[in-house]
Amino acid sequence: MRERVVQGSRSKSLLILGVSVGPMWLGWWLIGQARSAADLGALVSGWSLLMFFGLCLLAAAAGLVRPARLEFSAEGVTVATVLQRRFTPWRDIARLFVWRHRGDGFVVFDYLPERRPTDLMSRLNGWVAAEGSLGTYWELPPEAVLALAPQYHRAAMPRLYGDVSGGRYASRF
Repeated sequence: MRERVVQGSRSKSLLILGVSVGPMWLGWWLIGQARSAADLGALVSGWSLLMFFGLCLLAAAAGLVRPARLEFSAEGVTVATVLQRRFTPWRDIARLFVWRHRGDGFVVFDYLPERRPTDLMSRLNGWVAAEGSLGTYWELPPEAVLALAPQYHRAAMPRLYGDVSGGRYASRF
């Protein structure tokens, strides 16, 4: 099966970059308004805004220069960003679905019970929504990204499907 790559959305990175400039300016202004170290509230607020939105601006700029990649292959799915490359084999995934939070959609997945990671973050994520995520801000909407997954998952995990109409996880895709 041919590999399929979905790129990160440059327009969403550009939007994040633009939105980050305003709060950074406000933070810079608050720092300048602080008359002395005694004006701790303005200093803490200003530096917090400047640092948080400065990091957002850097991440958005990195997304413009080198967008994230979502790579579907016969072996698994890889999320590659500027900072990391995370591979999840299809044999570890029980189901994929779109999870919505405040209007944004995320393609998320649950692990097969015998393949479930034991780290704290995976367990916390599993309590909230799902145990893993394929990220967000792709050039395709979440439903279109999700539509790519079953063909690769079925090819890698035929024992889960058998008869597609009544397969163990067929209804969850």
